[in-house]
Amino acid sequence: MWTFFKDGQIRPKVSEGDGADRIALIYPQDLPDQDRIPEQLMFVPPEGSFPEKQESADVKLKKILLWNGINSWSGLRPGRGVFIKERCPVSSCAITSNRMDAG
Repeated sequence: MWTFFKDGQIRPKVSEGDGADRIALIYPQDLPDQDRIPEQLMFVPPEGSFPEKQESADVKLKKILLWNGINSWSGLRPGRGVFIKERCPVSSCAITSNRMDAG
């Protein structure tokens, strides 16, 4: 599907700009009616906006809520394991399907 991500050959760079200055098109209003997932996957927030030691057990995790459940995503499990395993540039995230985590 997104062959440019295969085997981690292309790595995202830390984003420059924030708010109105942001270059990445990651929000629905940025690309209405278009697939913005590649933009989101290649987005790394500006320096200082995510923990320096992301793999520490003490890091506060951002939760990614899969509203319709995890079962529809083949091989995916709750937690942050996939982000660490795949060496994501920002790995201080955790996948959840618990709707109580929203908000």
